[in-house]
Amino acid sequence: MALKAAKRLIDSGVSVQRIRASIGALRKILPTVKQPLAELVLVATGDVVLVFRDDTAFEAISGQEWVFEVAKFHREVTAWRRSVTRLPQIHKVQPQERSVHDRTA
Repeated sequence: MALKAAKRLIDSGVSVQRIRASIGALRKILPTVKQPLAELVLVATGDVVLVFRDDTAFEAISGQEWVFEVAKFHREVTAWRRSVTRLPQIHKVQPQERSVHDRTA
C-alpha cells in the first residue's frame, strides 16, 4: 500500500526528497501514525502534498490546514461515487425500438 502511494506521488511530479520530508514531518505532526503512506490519504497538488484525515486537509510538511473546503468536497465526491455504483443500468433505446408515434412525429 505504501509503495503504491509513493508511486502515485512520484507520478504526480512530487520529488523523492519532498516525499521523504513529508513522511518525516507527518511522523512528528501525527506521532500515532506509524506508516503515513499506508495509513493516510496523500494527494499531490503541484509540489505540495496534501493530507486528508478526519474531515480535514492539511499540508504534509508544514501541517498548515487548508482553509477552503477540500475535505467537504472529498466527502461529496466519495458520496457521489457510492451513489453512482448503486444506480441501475440505463437501457438505451435503439432506433428500431421506437414506437409508431415517434416515427410519425
